Amino acid sequence: MSSLTISGPGLSWINESPGPDWFWHESGRYSYESAPSADADFTPTSVVEQYCRWKNPEAGQTRIRASRDALATPASLELRVETLSKGLLPVQMEFQSLDAGANTLNRVQYEFEEGMLHWKSAKSDGSWQAAKTLAIPGDPIPLPLMRNYLGEVLTRTTQREQAPVIVPELTDPRQPSVFTPTVETRRARLTAESNKAIIAAGRTWDCEAYSFIGGPYDEASSFWVCKESQRLIHYVFQAPNGERWSTKLVALDSSEA
Repeated sequence: MSSLTISGPGLSWINESPGPDWFWHESGRYSYESAPSADADFTPTSVVEQYCRWKNPEAGQTRIRASRDALATPASLELRVETLSKGLLPVQMEFQSLDAGANTLNRVQYEFEEGMLHWKSAKSDGSWQAAKTLAIPGDPIPLPLMRNYLGEVLTRTTQREQAPVIVPELTDPRQPSVFTPTVETRRARLTAESNKAIIAAGRTWDCEAYSFIGGPYDEASSFWVCKESQRLIHYVFQAPNGERWSTKLVALDSSEA
């Protein structure tokens, strides 16, 4: 996997072609709103996620680059993710956190082989620490933090009722342990809510509602996923302190309909 391009705050690196064998497939953007309690209205925030998906048909591979820009929040961070997969199998992943000055705070890379996840953290001088190995159960489902991955994770987990999910640690993005791989059992299912049409990103989506249990999520969170494309269109998450977050797809440009 090529390294992420650290050229300062901004998203130009997301749209840079990975090479001559790669073809642009899709770009999208999610916006965040928050509410202090269950009975309060949502208000817009400055948090934005953007992603770009590239495909290499000859190699059967997909490369996704994504960013969560929370630089204008008290956290003052940007998270960057790049993933390489072949079919449903993960090959490599890289995670980075940056401060408002575009300085890399943490950088971790995963490499997958059957039954094993090898991961390494970058030192302050940019070199790599010695790789560590985590044994992983058969057919785990990676969840690389960003919203654009969630729809597929939900549908795949629902097919199995519960599944081992690989989740990078993100309790405190400024701690050295950030992005350490963890394996959690997550449960997902379709809820009793009726299908509904959601208008987002300039079109209407026929969506189903899912629950996703484990990690920070419980039954109080709802995830609306397009039945046809398996894209996450909208979700509402309620934190243990009662605070709520709403995330919605607000822009999409795709080579498919």
